[in-house]
Amino acid sequence: MLKLNHKTKRHRSFVVALVLLFAAPLLGDGAEGGDDCHVLGGLSPAHRARALSQSPELAKPDAHGRLPLPPESMPEVSLQLGSAGPSRTLLLEASRILKPGGKLTIDVTDAKGEWAHELEDAGFAIAKKAAAGDVSHGGLVMATKTPTAAAGIFHNPQRYRDTVLNWVRVAPEEGALRDIDVYIFPTKFCPVGCSHCYFASPPRKKGSSEENTGTLNEDSITKFLDLTRHLGVNNFTVTGGGDPLLEPEKTTRLVREHPGQTATIHTSAFWAQSPKLAAERVNALLDAQEKNPNSTQLVLRVSIDDFHKNVDPRAYQNLFGLFHDNWARYKKGGLKLGIHSIHGDATISQLASDLEKDPRVKNVERQLVDGKYHPTRIFFKNGMEVAIDYSPLFKPLPRPDMRDTDLIDQSVSAFDKGRDPRPAARTDSNGKPKGCLCMYETGSIELWNTAPTDNLKNIHTDSIHDVLGSFEDVIYSAAIEKGAKYIENLIEEVDPLSVRRAKAVSSATLFNTRVLAEPKTRLYVTLRILQDRMKEGKQQSLDSLPAELTTAILGGKEKLQNFYRQTEWTVTDQLLQNANVTPKELFDLYQSVKLGQYEETTARMLEKIRASPRVPEATKTAFFRRIGETTNP
Repeated sequence: MLKLNHKTKRHRSFVVALVLLFAAPLLGDGAEGGDDCHVLGGLSPAHRARALSQSPELAKPDAHGRLPLPPESMPEVSLQLGSAGPSRTLLLEASRILKPGGKLTIDVTDAKGEWAHELEDAGFAIAKKAAAGDVSHGGLVMATKTPTAAAGIFHNPQRYRDTVLNWVRVAPEEGALRDIDVYIFPTKFCPVGCSHCYFASPPRKKGSSEENTGTLNEDSITKFLDLTRHLGVNNFTVTGGGDPLLEPEKTTRLVREHPGQTATIHTSAFWAQSPKLAAERVNALLDAQEKNPNSTQLVLRVSIDDFHKNVDPRAYQNLFGLFHDNWARYKKGGLKLGIHSIHGDATISQLASDLEKDPRVKNVERQLVDGKYHPTRIFFKNGMEVAIDYSPLFKPLPRPDMRDTDLIDQSVSAFDKGRDPRPAARTDSNGKPKGCLCMYETGSIELWNTAPTDNLKNIHTDSIHDVLGSFEDVIYSAAIEKGAKYIENLIEEVDPLSVRRAKAVSSATLFNTRVLAEPKTRLYVTLRILQDRMKEGKQQSLDSLPAELTTAILGGKEKLQNFYRQTEWTVTDQLLQNANVTPKELFDLYQSVKLGQYEETTARMLEKIRASPRVPEATKTAFFRRIGETTNP
């Protein structure tokens, strides 16, 4: 089943263990068959026992399912597979343990589909003199590990980033993921449509294809609540994106079942223009709050500003009246009303002035901010208080034209001024960092403003164990420990354009997913973090990494920057790695390149698309037709 042209049984058992590790989780224990049982078709118990008995200490994976390195790099590995081609993870492991120039032989009996590109991405070159068949239709496939100097790691950045993800785990500081703050986005839809909103949340259209995909379902909420109970929660915020109270039953359930010590709901109060409906919604939330054994307080925070003019002003008066008339009951149940606005906003100033004339109001407290007095707290004669908090006004550019430097400068300046100074994590009363967990309406989960796009998990498809494991990514851990500004500074060393682009979009929530969109940048940041950890004495060993990565890390910051700048790899190469790329995806990138969002030119991009062996000709033709050019100029 497994042929290995090497002298020692120790090496042989290591590779058997490697196959055991990756074959078994994919296809189970398999048949009880004899020696002709294929590796990816399942190993028989006899084969499994034989492999484990040869070298138990090598065959045993660690807690993350990884195997240790063999005693020395291997010159040759030969695997016999079943009808499926090797997984990307298996190929990366084979590459990791082979010597540069080492030979990999894969005997595929009945391969279905094309997986030659997976070999290339894992650092192998397919030998032209295959003994039989080809990669697409089965047979004997021979490949050699392409020698890679440290200077070449950025020519295939995702391969090396994946290698670090598989082998270097850095757990966040003890307690950083306990008693965290949580944000959940139940829906993407919003009936208001504020022009300043960087989420650009659309109104719900009955019968549209997005109606179901833009909202969390009950199963997703159940799994997320289980995850948060596992972590422990300080404050649980139901927010958006869209307005949570477009989903009143789900929002009420979250209030009733969340494990937080306190909770907050962000809303536009569009639903409160009717006194009856306002009372129904608020009283349902009060009932849920009273039934929650963990939560001591629920704040219903209403957005009031110039951008919410689509909301009937009577909604605010209805809420003030409702809370005033029922204050004793609401206070006892732990329910409070709050207001959120924008610095310098005229609507909240006018509302405060009007309330000062209200006989129920005792006084309005104001504070001087940026040369203007802002109302900060409303005191009622019956003892009720309503706090007002503020955010600065961002100037979002969803598709920024980086060539317009004046406009970009204005947007970046507004973002820097208004950005949360601790977006990567909050700190507790002792100054210790705390993570901040978000789940969006798509089910995507991340730690607030720290998320590398190649390590996002989703509540629909990933287990709690997998979600928690993803936070051991060195980028996540460093962002929690040192803050998002630390990650931003590392990126600035080699790619200041991506930082300006992400700031111009002005989404603090999605900043890191945008600034870390390119694998070349993610790899650089990953290795720089490891360099800093080595300098600080926190990273004791790099033995599990390939020699070229170790050399790059130990070579220092300046040498790593030179390696980064020498590569010709661009965002176009990143997109063209996907053989299923669509004409629309190519067109969207083409438009972004035209706007100067990447270190790429349209001419070079078109040349790479024309020359790509992976992209089907039909896709190329459709793309070039859309931009008014031909496939062959």
